[in-house]
Amino acid sequence: MDLGHWTLAEGVELPEDFEDNPPMGFIYRITDTVLNKDYIGKKQITRIERKPPLKGKVRKRKVVKQTDWKTYTSSCNQMKIEIFKRGKNDFKFEILQFVDTKWELAFFELYHQIQENVMFREDSYNGIINVRLSKFPKFIKKYEKEFGKKK
Repeated sequence: MDLGHWTLAEGVELPEDFEDNPPMGFIYRITDTVLNKDYIGKKQITRIERKPPLKGKVRKRKVVKQTDWKTYTSSCNQMKIEIFKRGKNDFKFEILQFVDTKWELAFFELYHQIQENVMFREDSYNGIINVRLSKFPKFIKKYEKEFGKKK
């Protein structure tokens, strides 16, 4: 499978039906191997394109399309400048986790950023954490064992 410049982090496996049914997106870490700095972010693999209804129909059509994820470098402007100046060879592009929904994409980006303590490290390109999440019962049940109940 062609992942572009991305590699899988240790312990991460490509979903079995990745080619036919790719996940919504992934959480990534890009490491600047020269400056020893990293960035944790998220990227959608698929997006839904809405098209007008066919003649005589009422419902809009939804078409799933792939994004530019294989060539994507970062949403961090400072890192993009460094990649442009020095090239991709000075950077390591790792996929940390695949996720199936936009909610999980936002949650696990935040989760990895907190776990890695990115806001308090000088060796992180992350300069802001911006997330808006709401509680969804289906996700609470899905991740209850992993994150535990509060006593």
